[in-house]
Amino acid sequence: MWLATLFSILNKIFDLAPPLLIGAAVDVVVKREESALSDFGYSDPKEQLILLSILTIIIWVFESLFEYIYGVLWRNLAQTV
Repeated sequence: MWLATLFSILNKIFDLAPPLLIGAAVDVVVKREESALSDFGYSDPKEQLILLSILTIIIWVFESLFEYIYGVLWRNLAQTV
């Protein structure tokens, strides 16, 4: 049960990340070299958008993976109860 709960929480965290990524993308488009990502050493807007694209793919993969895992774990728990 603890593992299913953990994966449910991780899924929710990754589920809430896409709006933050959209906000970061808007920040890159509006502020360009002065966006929040430029503080991390990515001053070129093209680099920032590539970074956001990579993060988006990673986040969607993990969100889907965690959703699958928690679904399986909760179903297994329901079957054993």
